[in-house]
Amino acid sequence: MNGFAGPGRMRVFVPLFVFAVVVGGVLPSLSTLAQTLESRVENLEAHDEILRSRQQVLTGEVNEFKEDVAGATAALRAEIGTEDAAIRAEMATEVTTVREEVGQATAALRAEMHALNSLAAADGSPAQAVYVDNSGRVGIGTTSPGKKLHVAGDAIIGGTLEVSGHLRGFPVADFDSGWFAVLTKRTYGIEHNLEMDDLPSKILIYVSNHPAPVPGTHPIYLMNQAQFYYNSSGNPSGMGAYVRILNNNQIDIMTGDSWIFYALRAGNPAGPGWTSGYYRVRIWK
Repeated sequence: MNGFAGPGRMRVFVPLFVFAVVVGGVLPSLSTLAQTLESRVENLEAHDEILRSRQQVLTGEVNEFKEDVAGATAALRAEIGTEDAAIRAEMATEVTTVREEVGQATAALRAEMHALNSLAAADGSPAQAVYVDNSGRVGIGTTSPGKKLHVAGDAIIGGTLEVSGHLRGFPVADFDSGWFAVLTKRTYGIEHNLEMDDLPSKILIYVSNHPAPVPGTHPIYLMNQAQFYYNSSGNPSGMGAYVRILNNNQIDIMTGDSWIFYALRAGNPAGPGWTSGYYRVRIWK
């Protein structure tokens, strides 16, 4: 016997029928569903195309913005470079101007200081009777002092002259002939050009056997007087040098008959004496 016969069978077919009616009335057909899906895909593709188009637009705008920024940056750099060059040129001009002004001011100050480091004579001439150089050396009668005090001319000391150091070269000879060669029995004229009005105050004659003797290295003798003695034959034989004053600017130096220099006792310079050598004459007015 069929299990679906009778009232139970009816109870099964009724819900199925209702379900079929509901499903058939609510759900669309497969073709309609396919069309809906296709439409949605097309909408998505169109939307994607729109997004791509917008992306391209945005990319173009970004590139344009970058180009604008690059152009603005280049223009700004050019402007800054121009302004920097102008500022540098202006600063260079100002530095040159300042240097010129400083140079002029320095020159003016030096001229002013130069005017203050000298004293003029009472009547204004010479304008630099007393002068002090940059080293503190004082010149009287000279603007080129060689020592702490340099007097270019005569000086009068009315009181006592006190010297704590050494008076080098004092008194200084008014004339110095230098070393010259001599032989015996000769006369050597010495022109000193001192224009003396009276007899010289001092004449010294030095003798050596070296043309340019050095003290402590070569023998140097001071001839204080000329002498003569009698030789073995009983005749006078001169030794040393004689001085003859001719006029106010010339003297003669006359050597001995036998020697230009001779010592009778200890200190004999060279055996019996020198028959040749060198003299040096110094004269004080």
